[in-house]
Amino acid sequence: MSPGRRAPGEQVYRSSDRAIRVWTILLLASIPALLVVGGLVSYLSWTMAGPHGDRAGNPGTVAGNLIMLSAVVLPLVIAAALGGEALHKGGSIVGVVLVAGIMGFAFGGTAELSWMRTWGVIAIVVGVLGFFALGYIRRVPIWIGGVGLVRKKEVSDGLLPGESAPGVLSSKRRHVQARPEEQPDRQPEK
Repeated sequence: MSPGRRAPGEQVYRSSDRAIRVWTILLLASIPALLVVGGLVSYLSWTMAGPHGDRAGNPGTVAGNLIMLSAVVLPLVIAAALGGEALHKGGSIVGVVLVAGIMGFAFGGTAELSWMRTWGVIAIVVGVLGFFALGYIRRVPIWIGGVGLVRKKEVSDGLLPGESAPGVLSSKRRHVQARPEEQPDRQPEK
């Protein structure tokens, strides 16, 4: 769960490590929760229609299906937008373009709209290249095929202070010195 390898004390992203972890947990938890809610709404409305009711056009079934669709789409859009914003102010546009491309490609294939699939692929390429460019500008460690593209003087193990493994606090917390700007002013000893 560590947000990437970085030099000790280095803030690579605009968002804090804690904010990234909290949003990740919330978005991951929202997926199964919305799927369960949508499934229940759809199933209950379908069973209430009865054996002779109109099950296909039942508004409850449609609402349940839309909730289940939003269980995948909404967390994806939010995660992509927050990921872009973590890299650069206004970077959420890149994330939304990427997700719009993915959705356009998927819907274009389902609805047999070749123009939508083509624009979806173009949007995916623009979104991926946009994320790559934002990461490169922000000096985020980028690895392709085991080769680092952004050189740094020192790369840490990716652990935050006090962690024995990503996201796991150690029983023996490492002492972390405050940055010079965070240290209180000391009077020289006489």
